[in-house]
Amino acid sequence: FDPKRHEPFVQLMTILLPLNSESDLESPVVRLFRKVAAKFPALAHKALRRSLEFKFAAHRPFVWRLLAEQNLAPAMIEDLGILAERELESASVETATEIRRFILKSTASSK
Repeated sequence: FDPKRHEPFVQLMTILLPLNSESDLESPVVRLFRKVAAKFPALAHKALRRSLEFKFAAHRPFVWRLLAEQNLAPAMIEDLGILAERELESASVETATEIRRFILKSTASSK
């Protein structure tokens, strides 16, 4: 697995996160993404961050959940925190829940 060569595939996975998902935001793609993130965290972080720029919204709660699970660098937490606060105002209930989870975790890890 070459992270540089497979970057487009990992990016595509972020859009497919909701595919065959359950009510707890689990899906086969989420489980596969976690495995990729465990081996290639920088690639996963980049793909998740970039996917928040897409207009498509169904994947957003999954992305925020996965971001909350990652060990992110302080600069990335700060960048995402600003984005989270902005997105929270117009987010769906499910996405807002995951954004709050991200904010709580990132606040706790920065102390």
